[in-house]
Amino acid sequence: MIKFSLVDVSSIQSNVPRSNFSEEQIEQLADMILECEGVLNVILLTQIGINNYRVLAGDLEYYAALRAKEKNPRQGEMINAVIVQPQNQEVLLKQAELFKNSSFTVEPKPVIVRDETSLESGLKKQLDQLIELQNQDHKKTQAEFQTLSQMISSGNSDINNRLQQLETTVNNLTAIFDKLIKKSKYDAMTVAQLKEIVKKLGIKVKSNIKKGELIAILLDQD
Repeated sequence: MIKFSLVDVSSIQSNVPRSNFSEEQIEQLADMILECEGVLNVILLTQIGINNYRVLAGDLEYYAALRAKEKNPRQGEMINAVIVQPQNQEVLLKQAELFKNSSFTVEPKPVIVRDETSLESGLKKQLDQLIELQNQDHKKTQAEFQTLSQMISSGNSDINNRLQQLETTVNNLTAIFDKLIKKSKYDAMTVAQLKEIVKKLGIKVKSNIKKGELIAILLDQD
C-alpha cells in the first residue's frame, strides 16, 4: 500500500540540477504548493540516511517546494511524499515514468493545446490519482480516530493528546481534499466558462486574464 509521509524539505536532496527546469515553472508550482497547502504531484523519495532522503521522481516539484519554503518558511517547511521501499522502487518508478511521459488518450479526440497549459496539463493528469490517495489516507485516519475515541471512553486518558493530533489531521486533510476537488473542477473548464462564473459573481477582470488567475480568484471566493 502506498503511504504518504510529511518530510522536512531541508532533509531532501536531488541529483538533478535545478538549471534543468525553468524558473517560471518553479515559481508557478511554488505558488500552487502554498495555495493548496501541499504538492499536487506525487514525489517519490528514497531514504539515504537518518532523516535524509534523495528524490527518485519529482525533481521539479522538489525545487518548487524549496522555493515555497523560501516564500513562506512556516507553511512550506514540510512536503507530502512517498518514501519508497527497496522492494517497491522498480514498480513505483515505472508508474511515475508512465504518468510523466504518457502519450495515450482515453478518447479519440484532438488535443487542444493552450499557451499556459504545458505545465498545467501535466499536473491535471496526476491530480485525480493524488485526490484518491489522499482520500484513502483520510479514511484511514478517520478509522484511527474512532478507535482512539473508544479507548478514551473506556478510561485510557493517555490517548487524549494523540486524539487531538489526529482530529487536527482529519480537519486539515478534509480542507485540502475539498480545495483539490474545487480546483480539479475549475481546471476542467475553459477560460470562457470561468469568466462567465466570475461575471455572475460580480467580479470584474481583465479581458486577457489567464486561466490560472481566474481559478485563483474563484478559489478565494469559495
